[in-house]
Order: sequence, then C-alpha cells, then structure tokens
Amino acid sequence: MVRRRSTARRIPATDLEAIVEGRITDLFADASTIDTIVAPRARDVEERRRLVARANEMARLWPDLSSVEKITGLQRLVQEIVVTSNAVYITIRVDAILAMLRGEADSQRDDDGETLTLSVPATLKRVGMEMRHLIDAPEARQNRKPDHSLLRLLARAQKFRDLILQGDGASITELAAASAVTPSYFTRIVRLGFLAPEITAAILDGRQPIELSALKLSLASLPKEWSEQRRELGFR
Repeated sequence: MVRRRSTARRIPATDLEAIVEGRITDLFADASTIDTIVAPRARDVEERRRLVARANEMARLWPDLSSVEKITGLQRLVQEIVVTSNAVYITIRVDAILAMLRGEADSQRDDDGETLTLSVPATLKRVGMEMRHLIDAPEARQNRKPDHSLLRLLARAQKFRDLILQGDGASITELAAASAVTPSYFTRIVRLGFLAPEITAAILDGRQPIELSALKLSLASLPKEWSEQRRELGFR
C-alpha cells in the first residue's frame, strides 16, 4: 500500500494523482536516468539497451492506459508520497521499475529495498476564500481532469444566456423567477455565458489556472474585453 504523509494543509487528490503520473512518465522518458538505474543491474549490454527502450515506450503509452492499469502501475512503483509546504516527494521502488521494464510479475514488496525519490515543486495559492497548498506544474495542468463545479457553473450560465436570447422580452426578474433563483444571482451568473471562447475551452479541458474555483469565477468582476478577462482570471 502506498503511504502518504503531508505537512501541507490540503492538496486535491486529482491534482496529486496527475503530478505523480506526470513525474513517473518523465522518469521513464529520461533515458539517461533510466540507464543509470538499469546499467548495474542488467544482465548484459543488450538487455541494458532493451530496458532503456522499454522505459521510453512505457512513457509514451502511459496516457492511453486504462484507469485500472494506471492505478496498478502506481501501486507497484510508489512506496511513499510526502507533501510538504513547498514540494511533493515521490519515493519509487527501484526493484519495481526493473520488474515492470522486464515484464515480470511484481516481486515480494520490500520497503527496505533501494528507492529513488523524485520531487515536484509546490506552491501556496488562494482558492475561493481559503489558502490551499496546491501543485501548479506543467504535468499537473496537462493531466488534470475537468473541475465538475466549474462545468456545472458554465452549464448554468449557458442556460441563463439562452433564456435571455429566447426570452421574448421577459425581464431579468421574470427569468430569474422561472429559474428559481434571485435576480442578482441570475445577473451574476449569466455574465459567464459571455466568457472569452479560449477561457471556456480551457475550463472544459481542465486547463484553467489551478486556483480558479467555481466560487472565484462566480464572484469575479469580469471585464467585457476578452484579453482583460484572461488577465482577471489568471490565464496567461
């Protein structure tokens, strides 16, 4: 079982999972590091080259694995994850790396065996009304799953926008009443139906700034200019 220790207050499980996956695939894609690991353990030069090539192939194929296959792989490889105030440390079992590269069944787990510790910088960012320890690394943003709270908010904004466009002159008060919300809430949310297209696309793909929560988006004072919207919401 993977042990997780944390000296940080909070980190989303989905972001942590993406960070671990990203860092491990980076390791497998790093031919120099993999060669350093396998060189003293390979049976001969031919196997050494084959294991390095296999590691590169695993890094390439990892995104296409099923969720079950990914979880099984992580459970084999990861001995411990430590989340601190400024980094995530991932301890990898070296014997598990070799077993996976050779296509062998996992050997008896030995937590006293040789390990390799990988690290990823962490940052403290504001999310909603609180400060949370979060990861904002490239691999996290590439692998992050869409935020369901943000998706629901955008769907509601689109619904409110459609009501206005199809409302046949109905007032905001009337449309809000029909939606069972207050006029002020309706007005605040319907603005999100006019977000810059690239902002909407990023949220749908899970590529928004990690500190952008549904609450922050709903309360944001959005400019009309799309470039100003990107700046206001932390898009680069």
